[in-house]
Amino acid sequence: METKKILRHNLLKYAVFILLLVSVTLPVSVASDGETGQSLLPTDYIKSIIDNTPATNPELIKQAASGQNTVAVSGTIPTLPKGEESYHWNLILQNILKEIHTEDLLASYHWDNGGFIIGYGCTPDYIEISVHSEAQYSDSEVKKVIQAVQSAGEKHGISDVPIIIEKSLPPQGYAQTQPDAVKTIPGVGLGVGALLVIAAVLIVSKFKK
Repeated sequence: METKKILRHNLLKYAVFILLLVSVTLPVSVASDGETGQSLLPTDYIKSIIDNTPATNPELIKQAASGQNTVAVSGTIPTLPKGEESYHWNLILQNILKEIHTEDLLASYHWDNGGFIIGYGCTPDYIEISVHSEAQYSDSEVKKVIQAVQSAGEKHGISDVPIIIEKSLPPQGYAQTQPDAVKTIPGVGLGVGALLVIAAVLIVSKFKK
């Protein structure tokens, strides 16, 4: 029962993260000549999202440091007021995540590759990395993960990226055993692929009507 409760909590937490990310990654597009292009959302609505971005909370790093599931913390969260400054801070965190993803900076530490990381993302305040609760890893490996994130942060002008690494239960359907060198289990990648296929089928069905 306790395991299900923790899993439910983690799923809800990541759902909130995703909704926040979607909300703040729909800025007005900018044309090559510097003029504002057509937005996916009304300008007033975008302004409302920016203006209502919550203030950052520097205490989250300190609170996480004493958490029973916390593996490591690093960096600091800047003190920023509600609104545009906090909004742009979150955009910077997202750009750091893109850097990590496109450059495969954490690929060798992924669970599917024999590592211990099962996911990573960002809240409005910090970058969060989830490691498998049953994974084996050393302090030096954790330090290398932190160094990789900090290296990505430096490319975006942030020298002390706030990072929280926590143990977490994997989502339902996630590979519970690590793949060996011959037979690999796609894990989350398979789930994402399935969602894309379902989305494609729904779109095709809609156009056929």
